[in-house]
Amino acid sequence: MKEQILHLDPHDDYPSARDKIGWVQTDRVLLVWPPQGLPRRFNRPRELLWLPRHAAGLGAKIALVTSDPVVCDHAEALGIPVFDSIDDSHLRPWRSRRVVPPARLPGKGMPAPADSDDAPIVALPRWKWTQHPAVRL
Repeated sequence: MKEQILHLDPHDDYPSARDKIGWVQTDRVLLVWPPQGLPRRFNRPRELLWLPRHAAGLGAKIALVTSDPVVCDHAEALGIPVFDSIDDSHLRPWRSRRVVPPARLPGKGMPAPADSDDAPIVALPRWKWTQHPAVRL
């Protein structure tokens, strides 16, 4: 698959990054974070969430190349693939590292879910109005 590499400048903010993504002509976009980082307001999870949404609207998938631990944490929590280098993005698959939350157990006083083998099959009662001739048409 072809990918387009976009280098973000230190002065870039969300609108300028979105504009750069808007010009891509491939289905994979690799955003390279500058070594000195971006403005603090761009490192918030909200802006990182908007980038893959915008790329998905254009039919592209997005990934980041950065060593900034804050950006890595936010991106991994949002399911955005993060790579250490551009070459690393060619060697590893672009799967998100999103952590699946554990299943919630029933609260105190709530019945435990029944096993499918032990649960009796019960038919639900039919409502009287469903038997009316006008409804059954």
